[in-house]
Amino acid sequence: MAKRRRKQDQPEIVRRDGGLGAYFVNTGSTKRKGVATYAELVAWGTRAGVLTAGAAEHLGRAAAERPGDAAAVTARALELRACLRRILLALATGGAPAAADLAALNA
Repeated sequence: MAKRRRKQDQPEIVRRDGGLGAYFVNTGSTKRKGVATYAELVAWGTRAGVLTAGAAEHLGRAAAERPGDAAAVTARALELRACLRRILLALATGGAPAAADLAALNA
């Protein structure tokens, strides 16, 4: 991934050039529109280059057919994002990530 200059409103520890995980953590920022719904998660995946347009369309149709599954995926993604943020914050401040966060990340 090409390095990008850090925007002023991005905390130092969650820069886009920090990789896909940090890019996903950035979607939880209160300073810009984030990812809070299944549709936004799929759109982010497309922008991030992890989903093709065809895959995004397929996922959109599947979500319409199984909204409960889409809600569960969204909840898990948001939990993962919060977990990643706590891990990155701990590491950036010289601390150790919580065992529970590492376990959740590796689950």
